[in-house]
Amino acid sequence: GQMPVPVPAVMQMRVGSAIPIQQRLNVHTELITPTGMGLVKTLVREFGPLPENAVPTKVGYGFGKRDTGGFNALRAVLFEKKN
Repeated sequence: GQMPVPVPAVMQMRVGSAIPIQQRLNVHTELITPTGMGLVKTLVREFGPLPENAVPTKVGYGFGKRDTGGFNALRAVLFEKKN
């Protein structure tokens, strides 16, 4: 049978967190792996628009190899809050 997307491991890891997941019904493959979800859940403190009261100090990118029909990348930004 077909596996639901996001996969069960990712959804279980999301329990008790506010990690936003936007499901794309036109993509029939996973867009976040359990490994990726583990990294996000461990390292990310906030989700949302770029904060106005902070200065970006580092930017990191990760690029996937799977053909999803769109841009397959993730960007993470570290900020230093202004006083």
